[in-house]
Amino acid sequence: MDIEEIKRRFDVALNNFLESDNYLLNSNISERAIAHKLAEKLQIQFVEFDVDCEYNGDVDNHNNKKHIHILRDRIVEINGLKEAERDLNEVEVLSRSVYPDIIVHKRASNDFNILIIEIKKNNSYYGKSYDDLKLKSYTSDEHGNTLKYCLGIFIEFNIRHGGINELSFYQEGAEIG
Repeated sequence: MDIEEIKRRFDVALNNFLESDNYLLNSNISERAIAHKLAEKLQIQFVEFDVDCEYNGDVDNHNNKKHIHILRDRIVEINGLKEAERDLNEVEVLSRSVYPDIIVHKRASNDFNILIIEIKKNNSYYGKSYDDLKLKSYTSDEHGNTLKYCLGIFIEFNIRHGGINELSFYQEGAEIG
């Protein structure tokens, strides 16, 4: 499936979500609830795939759990080092367990990793920086990353007015718009 078809189907699902579930945004309901309802709309558009929330499985990883690899310097730049990582100065690439908000894929295979989405509400304490690093890693094969999603999307929802504050796309380890 090409990127334009993925985007087209995503747009239909997002518009359906905004029409039918805007209450979740206006009422400041949790990101998990928002992700779940958007995932339901995505499943209608991607019937030939599995759509999952916070799915951490990775059939190709030794412990069957999803990990990404990020340059330590990038984590330091966003002040995102975990306590256990602070003394690992000699380590260039850090491995992180991840639980993506929404993925469109086929379970038990990494050959059909179509779409990965990270969601934020505009009133979130945490900014976009870590999601940006994750989406670049999800769509890249650099630094030992193996998930290679065709397309990554960052969505920042506007809680006060409903709708979208920011929508960014990622491909091959870079933000593309």
